[in-house]
Amino acid sequence: MTRRDDMLVVAERLVADELAARVGPGRLRAYSDPYDALGAMRDRCWATVLLTASQMDLDGLCRAVRRLQRDARVLVLCTPAGEPCVRPLKGKTIDDYFIYPLMESDWEALSAEGSRTG
Repeated sequence: MTRRDDMLVVAERLVADELAARVGPGRLRAYSDPYDALGAMRDRCWATVLLTASQMDLDGLCRAVRRLQRDARVLVLCTPAGEPCVRPLKGKTIDDYFIYPLMESDWEALSAEGSRTG
């Protein structure tokens, strides 16, 4: 792995576009396909990896991300209804999660993640 970028996002286009607009241009790279994102993780170190809970086999994806990006913070966005499935992953395969749609304080926290360096 050659260099550390800010944030890799695995999310639907609408969510990724909203994140890019709020976090700042050039501070994240977004993929809608988890396999493409995993490929990008082979080549670079990322400070933060953000996944949406709507990904198929979220737990398996989180484990794969953790193996490829040991030093990254792994975060998940989930709907309120998805929180019971995501909460048990905290501390095991993810560092934290956010309920989507995000409150202003959550946007600030994600923006800070996006500028975190490793």
